[in-house]
Amino acid sequence: MKALHWFRNLALFLGGAAPLVFSAPTLAAEDVTLSYGLLELSVSVASLEGYATDNQVSEELEFYLKFLNEEERRDLREILTTPLDVSAVTLSQVLYDPLGELWLDRLGNVIQTASRQNGARGLRGALILAADDEGGLTLLNLIRRFPTPTLRINSVEILDVVNTVVDLLDQTETAIAMLHTQTNTEIAATEPIDYAQRPDLTQAGPVSWRTQTLELRDLQRDRQLPVDLYIPQSNAPVPLVVISHGFAASRTNFVDVAQHLASYGIAVAAIEHPGSNFQQVENLLAGNASAAMAPNEFVDRPQDISYLLDYLETQTRGALTHQFDLNSVGVIGHSFGGYTALALAGAQLNVEQLETRCTSDLIEADSVNISIPLQCLALQSQFEHPLQDERVKAAFVFNPITSLVFGEAGLGQLSTPILMVGGSADPVAPALTEQIQPFTWLTPSDKYLALMQGGHHNYAQSETLPDELSGPDPTLAREYLKALGLAFMQTHVAGQSNYRQFLQAGYAQYLSRESLPLTLVQDVSLETLEASR
Repeated sequence: MKALHWFRNLALFLGGAAPLVFSAPTLAAEDVTLSYGLLELSVSVASLEGYATDNQVSEELEFYLKFLNEEERRDLREILTTPLDVSAVTLSQVLYDPLGELWLDRLGNVIQTASRQNGARGLRGALILAADDEGGLTLLNLIRRFPTPTLRINSVEILDVVNTVVDLLDQTETAIAMLHTQTNTEIAATEPIDYAQRPDLTQAGPVSWRTQTLELRDLQRDRQLPVDLYIPQSNAPVPLVVISHGFAASRTNFVDVAQHLASYGIAVAAIEHPGSNFQQVENLLAGNASAAMAPNEFVDRPQDISYLLDYLETQTRGALTHQFDLNSVGVIGHSFGGYTALALAGAQLNVEQLETRCTSDLIEADSVNISIPLQCLALQSQFEHPLQDERVKAAFVFNPITSLVFGEAGLGQLSTPILMVGGSADPVAPALTEQIQPFTWLTPSDKYLALMQGGHHNYAQSETLPDELSGPDPTLAREYLKALGLAFMQTHVAGQSNYRQFLQAGYAQYLSRESLPLTLVQDVSLETLEASR
């Protein structure tokens, strides 16, 4: 969490440097230069050091500081001197990771060399050397270690990113507002349902359940696959839902969702994906792995779930024999797990699009969508066989990554029911580009889009995922997920048609609370998207 806070402060400072043409100072190796077209503003590192350590204001710095209030001045000093508790070895592991290199390349478009070249290589070396410094990795030490006399901050790039973020957020909020108006019109035109008189799907069900942990090993792929089973008490085979966690997460992140479904008679299997879980990232930081994600993970993840289903089908003795109805399986997936679920449900990998667009130009153009470098890593995988599993009959995905790895052509291949969830303030997989627009590419008659206004990227129960990704009310968000997930899986996996009444705009309106407004639609027109731009 300290690392995230440090880098967030750096990002905030650099973001604040954009209006520095009018208001704030910049940094450098001997000098830091803020360039804005033909206009350049410079300040020496010595001036910054004197201000940061002794609160001394040099003549050159005084001009810039007069535009900051006292609180902003204190923040600047803190940003300059606060050390990040990270070793040079750990930073080296992260920054030489393929994903780290892609994100570093983005930052290099903003922090450049004296000759206005991408500063990624200099930044990587400076970060590692500064981390090995006696004073630790501070922003001042980072600047001192930058390998050119002048560190140049390209404020045009910063402004472009800031403006793009603002535009994307505005477009997303406009689209959600238009969809909210659309649902109000639909609700007014239909027979009202008094959901207060219906079962409360946010509350636990009446069915008893037990847990069992499997330690599976796929010898052919050399994959160790821990699986936590939540098995309802029943005299007949029960429906099964598999939960696929996100990148750098674990199978325990949605225990409450698993338990909730089990209490209504639906078995759940929460699977661990060993090549892209939290342990993989820890292994990278400890020097025991070469990358934060194993190279074939876009193929291995769906195959993990197919292997689990194959294993359960072959059980002829013991407590799992004939325990599950494997002719109709549902998959729940979060973020990268959303990709996993959609691939199993029939979405096709768009390798041609990935090969065309995964270039340095793309990285720069999609600077506000930080899921793009992750999606580009799909090119490391070997797609030799189809990933779809015919046993998967429905997919419930929240904050999925979709736009590049599938695109319109890939998502258009889906024919299974889909419930997609997005958050308007998701900084990782932006709702407009990764959920709302992709939803228009889906063709199944049973498709649903739920949007949380103000929702972020992470709704999991986890101490390892950053709080900044959790949004204003993650507990309420999970209540939405439990209720909508239950209604969706009961309808499309368990075949309980009486739950379809909860897959309507009126029910989302009933669930919705002011702290996290919820909207549910079954159709998004291209005209709505165009009008939001």
